[in-house]
Amino acid sequence: MRVLVLNNLFPPHVLGGYEIACRNVALALRERGHEVEVLAGHAPFTTGADPSWLHRTFALRAYGPTSAETAELGRVQAYEAGCS
Repeated sequence: MRVLVLNNLFPPHVLGGYEIACRNVALALRERGHEVEVLAGHAPFTTGADPSWLHRTFALRAYGPTSAETAELGRVQAYEAGCS
């Protein structure tokens, strides 16, 4: 089975138990032979120990419910949405 996991943070960066549970589920699925990729938000600080299946390129700000207040912010928001 192919699984894509979306998460705002991924260990070692955590806010609570959700991020740890997400890692545990991803690892357990991989151990069972499933193809798992994780798309997480940018890390608050860099770590060199990230596995190859973890991609820290998810930009949650690009999908915010607020509208851009200026044309410049609108262009930045459109750019970030396209990059995610």
